[in-house]
Amino acid sequence: MIVSLEELEKALLPNYAILVSGGFDPLHYGHVRYIKVAAEWAWDYDRPVVVAVAPDSYIAWKHPVLQDIEARMEMIDALRWVDFVVPQGEETAASVIRACKPYIFLKGDDWKQRGLP
Repeated sequence: MIVSLEELEKALLPNYAILVSGGFDPLHYGHVRYIKVAAEWAWDYDRPVVVAVAPDSYIAWKHPVLQDIEARMEMIDALRWVDFVVPQGEETAASVIRACKPYIFLKGDDWKQRGLP
């Protein structure tokens, strides 16, 4: 379900969800594997999976935007493991982390090399 940050905050208890974030432009098998790992954690702890999607401005900083945020969120929402999709609104997931207060926040392996913002 695609929701706003405010709707997400109302829908979840603190310390409850498994949160992942990314640009997902273009969505590829590495992203699917990453979200599936989050789902496996969610199954183990009986928690929902929340995916935060980075804004177009963040994608444009890295490369030309191939799919706008609405299209990327729709594709993420179609994955069977995802309970909530939320626009990130900024480069970092900080606002989503504050709203969601996740039990676990996962990032992909690509962040090992450059570090988290």
